[in-house]
Amino acid sequence: RIEPADETARLQLDLLEGRAAARPRTSDKEMGRRSLEKSYLIDALRFYRAAHEQDPTDPEVMLGLAQAYNQSGNDRDALLWFDRARK
Repeated sequence: RIEPADETARLQLDLLEGRAAARPRTSDKEMGRRSLEKSYLIDALRFYRAAHEQDPTDPEVMLGLAQAYNQSGNDRDALLWFDRARK
């Protein structure tokens, strides 16, 4: 069996042969952050809500919800989440 010297080629070969390791799932919190950075506000809210269900005490998730609501023009909900994140 010939093994490719290039790491990318080796990973591609492993994938083709079904030997590739499963990639870890990106967390809802991280996906919310990425979506917010790209201004995908509906997605950001969906991911941050899911992350909040998983850990209701995470202030970063609450802040992300606040920012997403603020950018989407929903100031009433934004203020609520900013207050929760602050506490």
